[in-house]
Amino acid sequence: MLTKVPDYNLSTEVDSNQGAAYLDSIRFTQIDEISVRSGSLTAGDIHAASFLTSAELDNFAATPGYHVVERTNPGTVFSLTPKLDRDTPLQELAVRQAIQLAIDREEVSRITYGDDAIPATSLLAETTPLYTDLSDELGLDVDAANALLDEAGWEPGADGIRERDGERLEFTVIFWQASDPLVAVQEQLKKIGVYLQITQVSVSESTARADQSDLQYANVSRNEPDRLRQDFLPYLPVWIEAGIDEAEAPDLAEIQAELDEQVGEQDPEARQELLANVQTQIIDDGYRFPLYTLISSIAVSDQVHDLKLDGTSRLTFIDTWIEQ
Repeated sequence: MLTKVPDYNLSTEVDSNQGAAYLDSIRFTQIDEISVRSGSLTAGDIHAASFLTSAELDNFAATPGYHVVERTNPGTVFSLTPKLDRDTPLQELAVRQAIQLAIDREEVSRITYGDDAIPATSLLAETTPLYTDLSDELGLDVDAANALLDEAGWEPGADGIRERDGERLEFTVIFWQASDPLVAVQEQLKKIGVYLQITQVSVSESTARADQSDLQYANVSRNEPDRLRQDFLPYLPVWIEAGIDEAEAPDLAEIQAELDEQVGEQDPEARQELLANVQTQIIDDGYRFPLYTLISSIAVSDQVHDLKLDGTSRLTFIDTWIEQ
């Protein structure tokens, strides 16, 4: 429950309301079941609902008396980041490159958000300042992925999952978010003989079991491209110190230097070029597998006016008012 502080003014030049907030209070209600959440909005028990399915959002958008507030989140897109300090086949360049080629990002996005979804086209979302479209680096090529693994000596086993010297080509992801995107990736990787073991747990258990996961599944919403450097701060020094063979983990020092360089670059065009170059290196070397772009979507009663998402796609209520 948020309660208005009288005469407290947080408005900015982009807000239509230049005074104190209109709403006296805001109550947030946690409703675990999606169908109950949707029903509560329909019944008028709540004015807005988030974390609904694509079908429910489409239904509210088409129903008189409701509308949908939506914005693509800036920052890093939902991705899988391999933990190269773990002794797994992900330390092998050919394996990471094959995985990158085998992911159908259009399908992942469509399963997550429906037919109108926009697939990940770089490591940064399109609403992030200094974004560059790198979709040419993220094309689907299952044949090329299979060829890489064949050449590296990974042979299909009896169940179709590749093996080499008695080791199966499989990895574990422990996560707390919605499972549909990772189920889609799991099915896609099976086509090249890679098994992705996905385990959905609570947020707290996900944190407690982080060391058991071979890949990190996450995104971070922030209206600043330096979020990419911050994402890699826990990884690059550890990977470099792990002493992975340069042929299997190229460009680590260069990537770290370029990420540091871009944050101090004052010329926007030069900084965008640095960001595009370092993202291309990260993608080509398989240090991150971008999957889909997070979209914040909220179904809202038409009684509610001017409910908005700010530059980081967080809700802002300074202009919001309710028609009685």
